[in-house]
Amino acid sequence: LMAGLACVRGSDRSRALVLVTDGHQTLGDIDLTRLEDEVMAAHDGRTPIFTFSVGQSTEDPLLHHLADRTWGHFEHVRGYGDLGYRLTRFLEKLDLPLLTDARLKIPGRTNRVYPGTLTDTFVGSRLLALGRYRGSVKGTLKVNGEVQGEAVAQQQSVAWPSEAHGESHVARLWARARVDHLLERIH
Repeated sequence: LMAGLACVRGSDRSRALVLVTDGHQTLGDIDLTRLEDEVMAAHDGRTPIFTFSVGQSTEDPLLHHLADRTWGHFEHVRGYGDLGYRLTRFLEKLDLPLLTDARLKIPGRTNRVYPGTLTDTFVGSRLLALGRYRGSVKGTLKVNGEVQGEAVAQQQSVAWPSEAHGESHVARLWARARVDHLLERIH
């Protein structure tokens, strides 16, 4: 990973760094926080890191975090049955992000929206933000960003009730995003 970052440093060409791994440590115990800090210190601030892990990876949080912090993409495949298809879809994301510099404007009183900073969106990916709001909300949800350097804006009228009924999966998704956020803060 460090050698790859050194290779792209100073290049004016469009580039990305791809890491394909089984996610298991082979050099004994490694301090993952220190490793992440070293990678980010060596990162040029422009090169997205794409991480692809196969199998029962124990280091997925690190790989996911590196991809998110560098505007790359993380993909994990547990089994080998659909490996060819998933790897092909993953490599398609290297071509070009569909939406960059995404910004979200949510109506109403919201808090604890995750992720705090939206990442680039690639072919076959979704833009997902989870948050909490108080009371009922009626207004316009806005997403702004760039597609191939051109500014774009999308908006959608929303009407959310003061209490959600039958949407327990959304609460679980938000809770998972909250736990991930808290784990990153103590990481």
